[in-house]
Amino acid sequence: MNELIDKEVPEKEEERDYESKVQNMCLMDDLLFRNVMDEPKLISKLISAVLGRYVEIAEVTVEKTITNGAGRETRCDAEAKDTERNGYVAEVQNDPHGMKPKRMRFNVGLIDHHAMLRGETNWENMTDSTVIMFCATDCFGEGKVIYELPRCLNGGRRIDDGTRMIFVNCTYEGDDELGRIIHDLMCRNTDDIYDDEIREKVKRIKEDRVEVEKMCETLQREYEEGMEAGAVRERRKIQAELDEKDRRIRELEKMLEKNTRQKKRKIKFSMF
Repeated sequence: MNELIDKEVPEKEEERDYESKVQNMCLMDDLLFRNVMDEPKLISKLISAVLGRYVEIAEVTVEKTITNGAGRETRCDAEAKDTERNGYVAEVQNDPHGMKPKRMRFNVGLIDHHAMLRGETNWENMTDSTVIMFCATDCFGEGKVIYELPRCLNGGRRIDDGTRMIFVNCTYEGDDELGRIIHDLMCRNTDDIYDDEIREKVKRIKEDRVEVEKMCETLQREYEEGMEAGAVRERRKIQAELDEKDRRIRELEKMLEKNTRQKKRKIKFSMF
C-alpha cells in the first residue's frame, strides 16, 4: 500500500501551507472525501465493497446536517439513499476518539428519524439504515477488517431490525474488492489509486485551480473556527477552575466560622 496516511505527524500552525496540504490529501481526509464522493456511482463503490453486494445509490449529499426532533444535529461526510430509499451514512475517521459505538448509534437514530413517511402506520415499510465508518486504525484491536455492532437475542441470534452499524479497519491490505477500495481511500499518491473513476476525480480536483482554492479557503475557515472553539474551551476551563477555587474558599470559610463558634462555646463553658 503506497503513500499511506501519516497518523503520527501533529498539526502545527507554522505548517499551514494549505495548498501543499490539499496536494498531500487522501480520501481519508474528510474534505477531499466530500469533494470526491458527491456522485452516486462513486459512493456506491464504497458501500457495495463493504456490504459485499451491489448497492445502487440513487442520491448522495455530502456534508449534510441531519437534525432530530429534539434539535440535536450531526454533520455527515456523506448521506445517501439507494433506489429503494434505504438510508446510508459513510464517514471517514482518522481520530481514534471519533470511533465510538455511541456515535454510530446516534447517527443511526438520526437516519431512522426520517425512515418513515408522515402518516405511515405499517412498520414493515420503514426503510433500512446503515452507518459505515472507515477508520484509519484498527479501532477495536482484534485484527478484523469489518466490525459490526449486532443486535442479538440472549442466545446470540441476530435481530434483523433493518439497522447496521459497521466499522471498517482501513489498515487492511488484502487484494480483494474491499482491500482495493481501502487502498484507494488511504492512498496519497493519486496515480496509485486503483479505481479509474475515483483516480480521475481525485486528479481533477487536485489539478483544478478553482477547486484547490476552494479547498484552501475551507481549510483556512476550519482553522479559524478551530482556534475560536479552542479559545472558548480555554475560557470555560479557566472559569471552571476559578469557580472551583471559589467553592473551596467558601468551604474553608464555613469551616473556619464553625471552628470559631465551637471555640467561643468552649470558652463560655469554661467560665462556669
